Amino acid sequence: TYLSRAFHPALGFMAGWVSVFAGFAGPIAAAALALESYLATALGAAPPAGATGAAVIALAAFLHAIRPSLGVGSLTGLVVLKAALLVGFLLWGAARVEIAAPATPAPFDLGAFAVTLVWVSFSFSGWNGAVYLAGEIREPERNLRRALWMPTVGVAVLYLGANALFLYAGSGAELAGRADIGAAAARLLGGPTAERIVAAIVALALVTSISVMVLSGPRVLAQMARDGMLPKVLARGRAAPTAAIAFQAVIAIGIVFVSDLRQLIGTLGYTLGLSAAVTVAAAVWLRSREGATRVPMPGYPLVPAIFIGFTLWSSAFLVVRNPADALTGSILLGLGLPAYLVARLRRPPA
Repeated sequence: TYLSRAFHPALGFMAGWVSVFAGFAGPIAAAALALESYLATALGAAPPAGATGAAVIALAAFLHAIRPSLGVGSLTGLVVLKAALLVGFLLWGAARVEIAAPATPAPFDLGAFAVTLVWVSFSFSGWNGAVYLAGEIREPERNLRRALWMPTVGVAVLYLGANALFLYAGSGAELAGRADIGAAAARLLGGPTAERIVAAIVALALVTSISVMVLSGPRVLAQMARDGMLPKVLARGRAAPTAAIAFQAVIAIGIVFVSDLRQLIGTLGYTLGLSAAVTVAAAVWLRSREGATRVPMPGYPLVPAIFIGFTLWSSAFLVVRNPADALTGSILLGLGLPAYLVARLRRPPA
């Protein structure tokens, strides 16, 4: 809606198109794949590849579609527990880690740093998730603002703390290339028992990530269906958009069985990063057209310029370093335009 009003309905539709696949279904699948890796560490045996992640997605979809109050209630409790356990892990690790500067600093690789920024940005990609539920939030003028800045600051603190702990727990060679890096760091700090405990904590965190995306993503699909840009069936449901929840779950489960975690994160980070850059550009455009009073923007023009610049810069390096990731993301973006044209032809006249 925002991009449609700022630029053109085609761009707004493409943003919704990206949300269907890269905004929610893809991240749900990525969390499910990481969940399987951590469960293998926690249990000491690898669960059936794909089946475990698919089962968790299906369970979350069932709860949010059939028993939404139970789904939301259980999610709230798990998030509080997850945050407490993560903070406890960071405090435990900080008491055990030995901070010392490396004798020979590794050479700085500008391209690797740029590509890493794509992955880092992906870790924050859910910061705006509350926007999709704005119509169902009590006192949105107050609570929506809180739901945006408080989790963003909280994620930043936890993310920086966790990565600092990982880096000081052991050498890069011991941690490089592992999907369960948190568990690997815990093993270096406290042995196999600590490794399994932390793996279980992170697995719980990933379950809540899956649940919250299964909750919020279908709202985008349902609203696009109400606007006539997707089949009307996706808007069906009373207490929750049941059809949209089921549709998104099917897509996410399909991605689980055909994707590799590293490539999936690269593709999603690239796609979502470009989408975010376009959205910030829209805010800048609206401010220039309507004035600072109607479109307030702290740090203008430096903050949006830095964000857009770094996003485009890191995306360009991803194209060079990991062209397959960028190609997949570009194809997904490109398919949004013909999908818009088809949806427009099918849309009944107003």
